[in-house]
This record gives sequence, structure tokens and C-alpha cells, in this order.
Amino acid sequence: DYYQESFQKVRAGVEDINRAMRQKFGDDRTYVSIVAEPDAGFHVALDFSGLKGFSLKDGKDTVTLDTSAHVSSALMHKQKVVMYPGEMFYLDGEDMVLRGSLNLNRGMEAGKRTEDEHTLAMQRIKDFCLSLEPPMKWQGLAAATPPGVGGRAT
Repeated sequence: DYYQESFQKVRAGVEDINRAMRQKFGDDRTYVSIVAEPDAGFHVALDFSGLKGFSLKDGKDTVTLDTSAHVSSALMHKQKVVMYPGEMFYLDGEDMVLRGSLNLNRGMEAGKRTEDEHTLAMQRIKDFCLSLEPPMKWQGLAAATPPGVGGRAT
């Protein structure tokens, strides 16, 4: 069915994001995860807490991702992906959970969309994640290597 197919595309996108981030940083962390598989709805919640403390350039400023509102705003402005911060659903913003729709193509006229919207959205989220700078505590004297990688103590 449409929602299960959509969810599988989101799941594949999350796996791709984690694989790319692990390759970039040389670790085995989980950067983004699915909070719960939807039983009967058309929303999915993603946990971005693996990105806590990461930062991105916004013009002359640097924005540190510490809450779901930071991630939501940055995703919208940088990649045009709309996901609602957990604070809108009575979650603690520091948990960095965002909620998005699986209902992206409903109501659209046939032939108007040439790309799969879920795959495109997940690619944009991946591009966003790959554009981030790691937390300062990861940036050692020799290189920006995550804790526990390359013989460094955690």
C-alpha cells in the first residue's frame, strides 16, 4: 500500500544517511533514526539526536544544532524540506525529534511530479547532514576524528 511503500523509502533514506555519515566520519554512530514505525497514520518521526552539537554555516553566522527547532529551521532554509519540530507535539526539543508526512503525493494531479518525493526529501536530508561540521570536542589537534576512532580515547 502507498503508506508502507512510502515508509520503506524513508527507512532506506535513513540507512543511506547513516552509511554516508559513518563513511565521512569513520565511525559506527547512528546519526538519524526512525522513532517508531507508523501503524496507521501518514506521519513518521525521525530522531536527529546523533547530530546534536553539529553546526552549519548560515551566512556569516554558525548555527549549532541543539534542539529539534534548530534542525527543522535549518532543513527548511537549506534544503526546502519541511519537518515539524518535536516541541509542536509536546516533546522536549532537546530530544531532537522531528515529524514529517508520508502523504507527499496525495492530491497532486497525475503527471505533475516527475521524481519520487520521498526519495528526493531523504536525499536532501542526507545532503544537509553531510554539510554539517562535527562538534568542537571531535576536532583534535591532528584532525576532526570522532571519539573512539583511530585509537583516541572516548
